[in-house]
Amino acid sequence: GSMATQAACLRGAQQGLMSSSGQSVAIRAAQPAWRPKARLAACPTHRQSSVRVQAKFGGIQPSRAGPSPAIFERLMSALPYVLPFFNAFTYGRYLFYMYPAVKAVVRPILPAVASFHSLPFASMIAFFGIYIGIINNRNMSKFVRFNGMQALLLDIMLVIPRLLETVLTPPTSGWGLQVYINSQSFIWIFICAWVLFGVFNALTGTYGRIPFVGDAADAQIRG
Repeated sequence: GSMATQAACLRGAQQGLMSSSGQSVAIRAAQPAWRPKARLAACPTHRQSSVRVQAKFGGIQPSRAGPSPAIFERLMSALPYVLPFFNAFTYGRYLFYMYPAVKAVVRPILPAVASFHSLPFASMIAFFGIYIGIINNRNMSKFVRFNGMQALLLDIMLVIPRLLETVLTPPTSGWGLQVYINSQSFIWIFICAWVLFGVFNALTGTYGRIPFVGDAADAQIRG
């Protein structure tokens, strides 16, 4: 009887060991395995996101990216600035009279200015020619269209003093005459300075943005 009892105990212990080992195997099989490959697969995503952040904060501007403007584009960008320069020429008449040296500098272009103003509707034709042929011409690059729009906005600024001269009678003596002469000279210097600024940047292939005027030109080009 004792031998049978010991054999039964031995079989029970073996069955318990097998069942416990089976449970442990099942537990290990149920637990998710730690896979380094899954972590490695996440690394490229992290690197890509870091590249995107660097591009965003690195000063990259897609609207300004690309090759440098060609010589033809630079010349076409500088050409529209002739219109506000010629239209503002009349405001420098007092400055030319008081400072002969300034008149000597601009003397070579006086025939061209006189010929431009002698043609009927020359200013209007040039204005719409720039607007239709350059600004609204999608075949032109954005660089050319931007400078064309900026030049037209400079020319539009001259409308204000023209309207004031038609409404108000210019003074003929006293401090009023002095204010009138100084304001006329200031208009010519203001327009001439920004025209030279725009022409220089156009010929060098860079975006020369006139304060406020450049932002308005950008808005018109996007539209």
